[in-house]
Amino acid sequence: MFKKIIITSLLITFIQLAHAQKITQFSTDSVKFIKELNDYFYDNSANKKEAEEYVLNFGKVWKSPDFASRYRAAIYKTSNSMLQRKLKPYPYFINYLNSVVNFIDSKQNPEVFDNWQACIEKIFNSKNLKNYGEYLEMSENIFSSNTFYKSPTYSYRSEQASYKFEFDSIPKVVFPKMTLVGSSPRGDSISIENIQGIYYPSSGKFVGKGGRLSWKRTGVGNDVYADLIRVNLDCKTGGYISDSATFVGKQYFDVPQKGRVTDKIVTENGDPTYPRFDSYSKRLVVKNIYPDVDYDGGFGMRGNKFVGSGNAQNPARLLFKRNNARFLEISARSFAMTKEKINAKPAAVKFYLEKDSIIHPGLSFVYQVDKKTVTLLRTDDGLEKSPYFNTYHKVDMYFEQMVWKIDEPKIDFNFLPNNTQGEAFFESQDFFSRGRMEAIKGMENVSPVTKMDDYYNNNGNLLTFTVVDFAKYIKYLAVDLRPIIFKMAIFGLIYYEPETDLITIRPRLFDYIQNLKHKKDYDIITIHSFFSEEYRKHAPNQNNATMSLVNNSYDITIRGVESILLSDTQKVFMFPKHNELVLKKNRTMDFSGVVASGKFEFHGKDFVFDYDMFKVKMKTIDSCRIYVVSREPDINGNYPFRRVQTVIENLNGELRIDAPKIIVDLVKPQLSSVSKL
Repeated sequence: MFKKIIITSLLITFIQLAHAQKITQFSTDSVKFIKELNDYFYDNSANKKEAEEYVLNFGKVWKSPDFASRYRAAIYKTSNSMLQRKLKPYPYFINYLNSVVNFIDSKQNPEVFDNWQACIEKIFNSKNLKNYGEYLEMSENIFSSNTFYKSPTYSYRSEQASYKFEFDSIPKVVFPKMTLVGSSPRGDSISIENIQGIYYPSSGKFVGKGGRLSWKRTGVGNDVYADLIRVNLDCKTGGYISDSATFVGKQYFDVPQKGRVTDKIVTENGDPTYPRFDSYSKRLVVKNIYPDVDYDGGFGMRGNKFVGSGNAQNPARLLFKRNNARFLEISARSFAMTKEKINAKPAAVKFYLEKDSIIHPGLSFVYQVDKKTVTLLRTDDGLEKSPYFNTYHKVDMYFEQMVWKIDEPKIDFNFLPNNTQGEAFFESQDFFSRGRMEAIKGMENVSPVTKMDDYYNNNGNLLTFTVVDFAKYIKYLAVDLRPIIFKMAIFGLIYYEPETDLITIRPRLFDYIQNLKHKKDYDIITIHSFFSEEYRKHAPNQNNATMSLVNNSYDITIRGVESILLSDTQKVFMFPKHNELVLKKNRTMDFSGVVASGKFEFHGKDFVFDYDMFKVKMKTIDSCRIYVVSREPDINGNYPFRRVQTVIENLNGELRIDAPKIIVDLVKPQLSSVSKL
């Protein structure tokens, strides 16, 4: 039985092969050709029914008067060439016949067809049919819709039916001048006007010359464009890069800029991020790119966004002017700019306050153009965690958000609405604690601060060096050292640039070394501003602090301050009235309220803490309250302080914290001074 099945199968196969081979050449008689074509399709197609339907439909077109003799002659010749090479009906015969039909429907000059047919014959003569299928597929599409490349991902076409076919070892399509359009099924597209070029079907590449790329698809208008010199387009990737392009956009620059163009058939999250332009020059100056804002840096476009660009050594800069003088400088590797806003992250910040400044090494920057509002956001991410270093008030400032409406004479320091803490810190730049040194040291046996001081002293007093160099010196792996370096930068001991891996020692590191050796004075002054969650429910728009710009005073009003410890050894505290004080230059503080020192409390107004003299000037002391040790112990056996019932009133004087002694000028009764109380 098994042998019979094998014999039967072989017989059927033999009959089919014999039937398929009975056509050795197609007839040039139009009627016989269709019949022979039908037989060939039927015998060599997997789906017999579809094959018959195709030839039936083609036969109807074949009888059309538009099917001139030149087209029939070409079909006879090419069909016989494909027959000799035993090419299948699909895709070769079908794509070829469809191409001829599509050309006839396109009503083009017959010379175009003749050139196309000549290329096919040259392909057969070359005896290399490797790219024949791609050529036919391209031909079918280009004659139907001027599309010379088509895939499930991208397609490219010419808006004009102006092209010719040539053969130079491989086939190619020459476009004398056209509008090139690329698109994707998602609806994304690119376009180049007035470009000429050559498409190579075998590689799917288009090489173009000239052309104009408009930014109008991004919504910026027809007057923003780039004139291209050369375009090398790989159709399979959906994009190209064009060097030495000339960008024109008078709303950005009066003079055209040379640079590189990159375009892709893509959008990101619905935003047009292409086409892109990057200027060759990295130092372009644009005055009043926005009102009272100058720009200095490289130039680029990302879709409809102006992008300022630079590098680690020469970042791009925005300069905000106030009263026609520089006030705020923002530096970044890149800025994204639109008509509505500018943003950058990370961005280095510098406010100019007379000869001093407020700086931050890198945070999030946003400028809302219509609202004329600068917003700086500091987070716990990397170097963003660093405080603002303020050399005018000589404090390090820790808060979440800084907001400056450039038409208003103030800057607000506050927190985001969803922040449950609602706090800020203003810490003296001479602050020091051994606890902080231990925090920097972590689990290490040796302090990295002292090691860096050793490195400085033993390497020619170098202030700037790489993490790798320092790691080698202390016999560390650089990758393990960098988290410690970040911590030192956050505490203001060094500057650290992650992109270049460069460390620059700040004077504070040497101060810490001197503090450890008790060779330099330091303090523990920290102003803590805090708003509880319950308080913020009743005052949701409260700011931790506000810096006044009136008459360039730069006074900072700090709110939510319960107390300030001025000296832990002398037990001197300030308790501002209404939890508010004014921080002035070099940590001078104006406030009303209470000053407590040991057994004394001074209640009054118009108090001034003078940091240089380290004393509190008390212009108006409403009352002085004195505490003594109780004669009776409490329930725990301790002897608490009890306030003396007698209150001294109407005084003024000074509390010299560093002496420590108190000098009080009594107004009533009249006493010249009290040297010690």
